[in-house]
Amino acid sequence: MKESEEDIGYLSEMEEKRIIYTHANGDLDSFSSVWIMKRRHSLYENAKVVFVSADWDGEGMKEGDKALDIYAGGKGIKGRVDSENNVHSCFAVLVESYCSPEEQKALSSLVRFVDIQDSGHSAVFKLAQGLDHGAKEILAGTSISAILKGFKSLYPYNDKKVMKMMFKVLDGLFAMKMVDPPLSIEEGLKSTHIFSSGNVAIIEGDSRKKTLRKHLFSKGVKVVIYNTGKSIALFRNPGFPSINLDSKEVRQVLVKAGEEISLTGEKGKWFLHKNGFMLAWGTKKAPSEFSSKANAMDLAKAMDKTLSKN
Repeated sequence: MKESEEDIGYLSEMEEKRIIYTHANGDLDSFSSVWIMKRRHSLYENAKVVFVSADWDGEGMKEGDKALDIYAGGKGIKGRVDSENNVHSCFAVLVESYCSPEEQKALSSLVRFVDIQDSGHSAVFKLAQGLDHGAKEILAGTSISAILKGFKSLYPYNDKKVMKMMFKVLDGLFAMKMVDPPLSIEEGLKSTHIFSSGNVAIIEGDSRKKTLRKHLFSKGVKVVIYNTGKSIALFRNPGFPSINLDSKEVRQVLVKAGEEISLTGEKGKWFLHKNGFMLAWGTKKAPSEFSSKANAMDLAKAMDKTLSKN
């Protein structure tokens, strides 16, 4: 995706083009709405963006122009009202209208967040009702709404600059979901071996199966092992903090392979996280250049033996 100022459509001296109107002093809904219109509607990819007063009546709009998150004398696009009288965001309407099912799924969390935020509530405080106030403050202070407020503080009364910065944030969030989409539980289980004890599971191949790991943990599996070729990683179920991944049996497998464990992530050694929840050969932060000599299935059997004694 382009990142130039012209991509957001600010240069009025360019040839006449379609115009996207939205209200001044933009909020999360208006910026997200303009972003999705420009990113997912080919006719508006290079549209010029014009900021107007929220009570603008739409005067001067031409055929093909769009007014987002404002009424514009009845010409604009606002959020729909559902059967329970809940008002949804303009962003939700546009995602439903212009995005594929896969894209809608990738954006579903953001749509829900914007919907709640646009209804006058704090999305974080509403979604995290079971947390204490301090925890909510931490989440709220690091949310996408806080990022928007930060850009507004850096660039006061400069909607164009704030929009440009928010486009980068939204592009990143979208790319993250589309480049590395979560695999379905059913699909992931096809390449998963769960030991008869139910204590250990080993996942072969794709390393994206974090959702699968959570599913296995919820079913009582105590240790999940990933084997992607050059990388092997053992993860401990958070519900069993007393489990030692570097157990006697596991260490015996590593000694046989001529490999050692390090707490500092030394090259050519297994990394044991200081909090004990992960033991890994090669991680995303420190990819291994070569495979471990230890066999992932042998490690899984060793871990299962450890747990069977407890």
